Order: sequence, then structure tokens, then C-alpha cells
Amino acid sequence: DPGAGLCRPCPAGHACANGTQAPCGAADKYSAAGASKCTTVPAGFFSTPETGDPTTRTGYAVCPAGTYCTGGIKAPCGSPDKYSSAAGATACSTVSSGYYSTPETGNSNTRTGQARCPAGTYCTGGTKAPCGSPNKYSSSGATACTTVSRGHYSTGGDSSTRTGQAQCPAGTYCTGGIKANCGSANKYSA
Repeated sequence: DPGAGLCRPCPAGHACANGTQAPCGAADKYSAAGASKCTTVPAGFFSTPETGDPTTRTGYAVCPAGTYCTGGIKAPCGSPDKYSSAAGATACSTVSSGYYSTPETGNSNTRTGQARCPAGTYCTGGTKAPCGSPNKYSSSGATACTTVSRGHYSTGGDSSTRTGQAQCPAGTYCTGGIKANCGSANKYSA
């Protein structure tokens, strides 16, 4: 029976005008209790609470680093080749060539920065990997490792993260990036 009940305050997540109540209608809108209209969630923010009915959101919060927010929805950057470094992002950035996303531990879908690939490693798709053998080396910022030249051996780093190469000196021989002595007085290298 219209008019037979008590008048009630408009609930949060709804707008009430001219005696009618309607949900805000989408995740990009929200309202507090008693609102006559719903408000649009600002760019870089998401509506709250995130669980429950997206048509009756009651507030909003800033999008944290490692995610982006559009249309009132928070989403992870989604892969190690993307990151967002600041709160309030509306899009994720692509990791630069020769860089990897950070932090390396934790969820690879919510990275918050990037760092230059160190010598002895290579970086592609936002990930870092060692060159892997004494026959390969790289300088800082590499997207691929270089094969050690014939007559040379690898230098720097450890056996899987070599950082350069040097010419094999007289009295030694070099193969596979490794330098070895000729071994006895009656042998030599040319």
C-alpha cells in the first residue's frame, strides 16, 4: 500500500529523489546513505566495497601501485612486462627494453617499477635471466647475451653471469669462453 509505511532514509549505494529509490547502477558510481544522486568515481580510483553488488557501491579508494583503475574497477597490470609505480594510475607502463620489472619477488602481475638489467644478464619481457654459461657475456642493459669470440675467454661475474671477454694470451688456449694453460714446456699456442 503506497503511503501506508514509514519514510526511510536512502541507503548507501542508492540515489533517492521524488520518493523513489534506485541503485547507483554501475561500478563507476557510488553514494553514501541519504544521497539524492550518485557520484562518479574519479579517474585512478576504484569503487568500494569491491565485493558484492557492483551496482550499489558506497565509496571509493585510490588505486594502489602495481594496479590501474578505470571505470571504478581496479585491475592488476597483468604481466611482468607492465608496471605502475604510483598510486592512482589509470594505465600501466611497459617495461623499457633492457630493463626488468620490480620487485622480482611476489606477484608478477602487480609490479611497481623497473630496473636496468645488470651486466652478465639479459632482460626481455620485463624479466631478467643470467647469460648462463662461460661462453656468453653481456654488458648492462642487454636484451641478449653475446657469444665469446674465437680466441677469447669470458671475464667478470661468475660462470653464468660473465660481463666481458679478453683475448687469450700466449701460452694459453681458449675454447667455449674458458682459458686454459697449454700445460707443459714442449707445447705452445699460436
